[in-house]
Amino acid sequence: MAKKLQLRSEPESEYQLIGIVCMLKDYRLTYHLNKHLFLDLVKKDDLNAEAINPGKAVNFSFYYFEETGNRIKFYLIGNKNENGMLLSEFRQADYFLLINGLFPSESMDKYLKTIRDLPSVMTAYKIDVNKYKKLDTFFSDIELHTIPAKKE
Repeated sequence: MAKKLQLRSEPESEYQLIGIVCMLKDYRLTYHLNKHLFLDLVKKDDLNAEAINPGKAVNFSFYYFEETGNRIKFYLIGNKNENGMLLSEFRQADYFLLINGLFPSESMDKYLKTIRDLPSVMTAYKIDVNKYKKLDTFFSDIELHTIPAKKE
């Protein structure tokens, strides 16, 4: 009697999130990330977080890079400023590196190690995006923020 094999695969999230704890200004962290991770993060308009924090029109630094060959998008987003926090669930994180696309776990491990080794970075850690429902709204807001406005 032939044995049936069943393949089970967990659906992988298209988003991966790294929390970064450091004392660097956003432009200095971006410089180091670009240099050591071979990215080309570019400053964009600040992210207005009113949808995430209702009643507070608070802006957070926002950098973006799209690796077109692999269809992977990278976002560096500030979590703190003088008026509040973007995602209060992650109080210790000063910045988030959001990766959108199919990004291998081996590469994620290398990214984490490289970020941890950067000067003035205290630590970097992977955030389980499936544990926090509020992150779905966060991801949607990030995607909408990167859509260029049509000029009439």
